[in-house]
Amino acid sequence: MLLYQTSSGDNAFSLAVREGHIRVLKTLLDFYAADISKMKLGKQRETLAQLAIKSNQNSMLNFLLSIPFCHFLSLSSVLSLSQWARHQKLDNADLLKTINDAKTGLNPIDYHFRLPVAKFDTVGLYARSLFVIEAVNRGHSGIIDRILEKGVSRQALATAILKAAHKKSYWSLRTLMKHDPFPTEQLIAQEKNYDKTLIEMITELERHSVISELKILLHSCPHIINPTLQSHINALNIAASKGDKELMTYLLQFKPDLNVGNHSKDNALHLAVQSGSLPTAQALLSVWPDSRLQERTEGWRRQTAVQLAESRGYRAIEQELKTHILQTMKKDEAMGVVELPSKKQ
Repeated sequence: MLLYQTSSGDNAFSLAVREGHIRVLKTLLDFYAADISKMKLGKQRETLAQLAIKSNQNSMLNFLLSIPFCHFLSLSSVLSLSQWARHQKLDNADLLKTINDAKTGLNPIDYHFRLPVAKFDTVGLYARSLFVIEAVNRGHSGIIDRILEKGVSRQALATAILKAAHKKSYWSLRTLMKHDPFPTEQLIAQEKNYDKTLIEMITELERHSVISELKILLHSCPHIINPTLQSHINALNIAASKGDKELMTYLLQFKPDLNVGNHSKDNALHLAVQSGSLPTAQALLSVWPDSRLQERTEGWRRQTAVQLAESRGYRAIEQELKTHILQTMKKDEAMGVVELPSKKQ
């Protein structure tokens, strides 16, 4: 309904501008997450800034030109707003002064970042959504909370979360991920633009923050534990390759897909063995399927987990694996599936 146009080509935004109702326009901006400087309205298909000038609404023009991320000063590649205004032969010199002040003054984006307490409630949903992304880019983690208080689009929140994780901006990421509602669908869709998933990026943060950030993430969307693209590995494999028993134990609560391998198609058990961490291998073995204990690695070596441990001299892990395999064989023998080799053999 906000964009519904009358027979004269006006909508709620242009009517507010023509009448000089700044408070009404601010309310409208809080419900519409798009660049209003691209709107072309009225019978002449003009921008809101042009309509403000034609309606002699100087205060409204000043407000429009102060909105961050909206580009009213340039009408096209060859025509600026000030050139157009001069062609109108305006009687109101204040309108031209407002345009010139906007051209020479501080960029609205920089202006808001410099304010002691930025007034993000006045700039609208579209500008706030871009502000939260810009805050991550500039490393202004302290300002993010104030932007989120006033509201941003889910699309922008997902973008900001992924950027913060990619830049390893711990405090920005923590603040963004606590915001409710969590943008699960938008985040999964945008992950395809990165070479790593969000959960992969989080596991690469400094050690002390990994578990706490994963708790926030998995509480909001537990199914993100597994990658949506075959080119990605899951967090379980990262925990296994790092030999991180604490992370491994935490992730296993969410029943991650044990069939996902790494880029070399080694499974999580191979990776846990290669890490040399007995506690990590033991944690994984507690849920590892018996039928997959002797799966071989890819490549020319084609080694089982036991052979990997043996070749690397990890005797404790080797013994743990052999114990599990023996227990599996005993269970199978009891069920009449296999016959254990005799002690003579």
